[in-house]
Amino acid sequence: MWFLPEEHSGHAFALLASGNELAAPDLLRVEVASALLKAVRRRQVKADYAANALLALRPPALKLFPTLEHLDSAFAIAERHGGSLYDALYISVSRLLDAPLVTNDSRLATVAKSAGVEARLISRGPLV
Repeated sequence: MWFLPEEHSGHAFALLASGNELAAPDLLRVEVASALLKAVRRRQVKADYAANALLALRPPALKLFPTLEHLDSAFAIAERHGGSLYDALYISVSRLLDAPLVTNDSRLATVAKSAGVEARLISRGPLV
């Protein structure tokens, strides 16, 4: 949503550009890179745009937490509350930081709430 046009992308980009402290598992860069690579292959964006977009997902704009350090916690969250292990990694980081999870995935938000983590949907408007 930050770098490819989708509904509510404006809200997501405003959050990234807000200067607020943002955090995620380092898996985020892999997921974004994968989406950008698909867009390059479909000729939706140029490769240099994708490379620059990935640079925006480095500190200080975003604090990244090692996936492996959250694997056990994420497994327990996913096993107990449902959802994917990948989604549970984001919930684990939010729980560690006692911070809300911001997403546009309503299913992820539901699992986060079930796990006792506040979740906010980007589609509900500006979050800055």
